This record gives sequence, structure tokens and C-alpha cells, in this order.
Amino acid sequence: MLVAGAGPVGLFLAQQLVARGRSVRLVEARTNQSEHSKALAIMPRTMEAFAVAGFCAPFENAAYRLNAATILTHRQVLGRIPIEPAQTRFDYIAIVPQNVTEQILHEQLVAAGGAVEYGTEFIGLVDAPDGVTVRLRSARGEERSAARFVVGCDGAHSTVRQLIGFGFEGGEYEDTFVAFDVDTVGDAPTGEMLVCPHEAGSLVLLPITKKRQRLVAMVARDFAAEPTLDLANELIGQRGPWNLGASKLHWSSTFRIHHRQAPGMHKGSVFLAGDAAHVHSPLGGQGMNTGLGDAFNLAWKLDYVLGGYGTPNLLPSYSLERRRVAKDVIRATDLLTRAMATANPIARGLRNYFLPRLAENAAFRERFVTTLSGLGVRYRNSPIVDGAGARAPDERLRAGDRERRLYDVLDGRYLLVYPASAPVTAAAAFDNFTQHYGGAVTAISSDEIGEPFVRLVRPDAYVAVEAALHGDDPTPVLERLARVLGTHVRRSARPALVV
Repeated sequence: MLVAGAGPVGLFLAQQLVARGRSVRLVEARTNQSEHSKALAIMPRTMEAFAVAGFCAPFENAAYRLNAATILTHRQVLGRIPIEPAQTRFDYIAIVPQNVTEQILHEQLVAAGGAVEYGTEFIGLVDAPDGVTVRLRSARGEERSAARFVVGCDGAHSTVRQLIGFGFEGGEYEDTFVAFDVDTVGDAPTGEMLVCPHEAGSLVLLPITKKRQRLVAMVARDFAAEPTLDLANELIGQRGPWNLGASKLHWSSTFRIHHRQAPGMHKGSVFLAGDAAHVHSPLGGQGMNTGLGDAFNLAWKLDYVLGGYGTPNLLPSYSLERRRVAKDVIRATDLLTRAMATANPIARGLRNYFLPRLAENAAFRERFVTTLSGLGVRYRNSPIVDGAGARAPDERLRAGDRERRLYDVLDGRYLLVYPASAPVTAAAAFDNFTQHYGGAVTAISSDEIGEPFVRLVRPDAYVAVEAALHGDDPTPVLERLARVLGTHVRRSARPALVV
């Protein structure tokens, strides 16, 4: 198969497929990886995805950790929300410059046996029922190549998206954005991001290290000045905290932002992921994380189909699941962007009145953190889920003297977890059941499962089925499992205990 675009999303997708033994061509029009910090925030759910993938340690080691968000306007603190989700081992936002993220993912790709073809531009495709014929251009000239599947991870101006005839519905914000990476002096916030609403446009300060900050500010649409160190100090002085200044400029950029979404993320044998499928405001740090979530969702599905475990019915679930997630992100970031930058005095007054009260409300804080962190993503109503489709908790699994965590056990296959206290006949039935799905499903029992339930966990650590086990008869549970798996996973024989 072929992946177009070697940013974080394309690198992660290719790595996951190569690590599963699939042959992947990863092409990138640029001649090398990014050298700039760009996207910074890695949310807890993305760190969990890296944990399942087996390489969260390099990100943990590289990360500057944030544990709070403070909203301040005209030097008045409107609220402070701790970001320390209790349901994950990653109870912080990991700040890792994008160039470092790409370096880590590239190293993992190479370690798995993959490579990036730099300086190779994707210029054409013809989709057919049995695969895709693509056209590529490099210093060697043009070539044609065949691929079973193509995934466009080639950014907001995606060539792949345009070639399959998908539009990009949405709009553009009126304001221009400027970003700076600067060394700071004075009372720079540490361990927290600072959001400064202002009638002239919001300002966000995000620590990269103890002395270096990312500043992102909204400015007028016709802004044409150079984003200099002096401008950074001017914006801090106008909108930011007291006693803070920028002393050295490392990088700056001026850009326009959009809120757009493709009408689908899958057409025939071609898929879209990341900015190729959806773009939105940078407030909230969701962009790269949403794209990496796309890659993690799609990788195992393509692997199952390529390996013969999955039927083609599995693939449409990618677009059905991830478009909803992207739509929610676009809606939330749009609301946040408009609320933080409104020039309407009535709207500002309402915002400044309600924010302190919301920040003190436990239910609001929990919902805010769950949404921001990505831990609240669910795939309810997905055709391959029975139930809420919530994130599988990274619980302890203990059998005898051996203890492991769920995410460390997931190895690219469905995992059927049942209590070690289950009756012998039920345990034998579950093991027998998994054998009828070849290499697609594995089973594990755990002493830590105190309740009489069985949980089927997808390879991307979401719960496909959770069912109560009553007495010695596992048939009702097996029927639910077979009903879900039967929609998209091939089985070699009919399980004897399913009726």
C-alpha cells in the first residue's frame, strides 16, 4: 500500500502497518523532515496510543509537562482548570515540538523496517476495485505504481483529496494568526498554558521549556507586518500577564486558519487522514492529535483486511467513526476561538461572568479535561461496536505472579478479557471461541477482573463489547461477541457454543 505525506500522521500510520508486517511505500514531497516546532501538544489519549504501539517512553522523556490551563483577561484571572486526568497514567499534556515528534516516529518506522521516500510527489491516481494505480514524480522522473490501498496524509491542500473529487466544506476565520517561539524573562507561566482573551484578539502562551514559550495571537485580517521580537513583546504587553517579556526569537510564522471537513474519509480504495480530511482552529491543541487518532484507528483495520482477517465491511467504519470525532473537534475549537476573541461587549461580559463559575464547577472541569485530553472519544453507534464504544481502561491484568497492563498486552489484535474466576466450562468456551477467529482475536484471563463480565477490546484500545457473564452458561455472551465480530472479521469455523 502507499501513504502520501510523511508528517506525524503519515509516519505513525506507516509505522503501525510496517510493524504489523505490511509492505508500505511512504512518499513525501519535501526533501527532509520538518525542522520547526509547529504543533506542540500531545494529549493523554495520544500518549496512550503510543503506549499501545510500544514506544511512549521517547515521548515521555522528551516532554515538558503541562498540568493546568489558566484564563486571564486584562490581568484578571477568570479561572484555572487543573489538567490531571485520573483515569490514565498520562495525567498531563506532553509538550513536544513537532520536529521532535517526527524524529521519534521516523526512528520507530526505520526500526520496524520502513523508510520515507523524500522528494517524491504524489501527482495522480486511478482507483479500481482491485487497487489503485498511482503516479509519482521525483528527481528520477515520473513513475506509475500499483497499491492495494492509498492513504492521503498530505495536509490541508491534499492532492489525494482533490483527485478523488472530495470538496473541503467549511470556511475561513476573518483574523490572521501569528505564532512565535521566544525565550522569556519575568513571570512566565510554568507547567500551565495561559489563554488571554482580548477584544483585539486572543493570545495563548504555551511553555515549551521553563524559559521558552510558544505565543499564538489573533491579529487583524489585513495584518502584513513581520512577526518580530518587538511584535511579540507588543502583544504580550497588550494582552498578556504583567512582568513578562520576550528576550529572543527562535521562530515565527503568520498564517490563516480554516474550519473545514471533507464529506468523507474513504472512497473506494483511497482514504484520508489528518489535515487532508479536517482542519480547525489551533486553540485547544487538537489538530495533530486528531490526525494521529485517525492513523491509529485506520492502521489496524487496513492490517486486518490486508492480512485476510477482516472483510471489506470493516473499512467503512473508519470514516463513520472518525468523521464524527473531527466534527466535534471543529465545533468545540470554533466555539473556543470565537469566545476568546469576541469584540462584542455584551458577549465579553457574559464570558467574564460565567467563566469563573464554570472553572469552579467540578462537573464542568471534568468534562473540559476529558474532552481536551481525548479520553472522552467514543464510537457509539459504530457498526463494529456493541455499546458505548468507550476507551478501554488501561487496567492491571494479573494471572498468578505475572502482572501486566492492558495496553502493554494489546498486540495489534482484538483482546478478549474474562475473569480468572470464570467457570471452567466458560473459560474453555472463550478460548475455543478465539481459535475460530484465527489470528484476529486472542484471549486472556485476569485475577483483577472482579466483576463477572467479559470485555472485547479492539486493537486501538476501545471497547467493542462488554457483557455480563451469568452462571456457567457463556452462550449469551458468545452470541454478542459473534454478532459484533461477524460483521467484519472472518472466522475459520463456526464456534461450537454459539447458536
